[in-house]
Amino acid sequence: MFSLCFVTDRKALGKVSLLPGVVKSAVAGGVDAVILREKDIENTALLLLLAKKIKKAAGKAVFIVNGRCDIALAAGADGVHLTASSIAVKDARKILGKAKLIGKSCHSLKDAKKACNEGADYIFVGPVFFTASKAKYGKPLGYGIISKIKKSIKIPVLGIGGIKKDNAETVMKTGADGVAVITGILKAKKPKKEAELYRGVIDGFRK
Repeated sequence: MFSLCFVTDRKALGKVSLLPGVVKSAVAGGVDAVILREKDIENTALLLLLAKKIKKAAGKAVFIVNGRCDIALAAGADGVHLTASSIAVKDARKILGKAKLIGKSCHSLKDAKKACNEGADYIFVGPVFFTASKAKYGKPLGYGIISKIKKSIKIPVLGIGGIKKDNAETVMKTGADGVAVITGILKAKKPKKEAELYRGVIDGFRK
C-alpha cells in the first residue's frame, strides 16, 4: 500500500503541459501513488488522453483516477478514488472488479466506517488543516480525528488537506498510514526535493 500520494491540480500549476514533468519528479523523489484529479475536464476524450500521459509519467508509482471508473479502466489505472458525489464503493467494485484499488474521501468517523464496510481499500481523511481549496466546506477537521478513525477501522488511512512538510510529522504521529499532498509538491520549485522531504518524514514512522 502506498504512503505518499501526489494529487494533481493542473490549474494550480498553471500549464497542463508541465504536469507530467512534475509527476515524474515527484515519483523520483519518493511519491508512491499519483491521483489524477481534474474534475472540471468534462470532455471524456481529453481526460482519457491526460490520464494516459500521467500514467506514463507516474512510472512505477500506483496510478489512480479520481471519480471516473470508465477513465480508470480505459487508461489502465490501478484504481479509482471516490468522493461524496461519486458512486458508492460497492457499485464501483462491480465495475472495476476485485483487482483494482478503490479509495474514498471521508470527512467523519461515520463516513470512514461506511467506506470500510462497503469494501474500500483505503480512505483519505480531511481536510486536516486549512486549505483554500476546501475553505467553503467549513473548518478543517484537525488531526485528532485520524486517531479516532484508526481505532475504528482496519484499512489504511491517509491525511489530506493543507499538509506541508513541516506538519506532516504531526499527522503521522496520529497513526496515519501516510499523507496525500497537492500544492505542497505541485508548487515547489524542486518537486523531487520536496517529495524527498515528505518521504523522509513518513519513513521515519514506518521503520
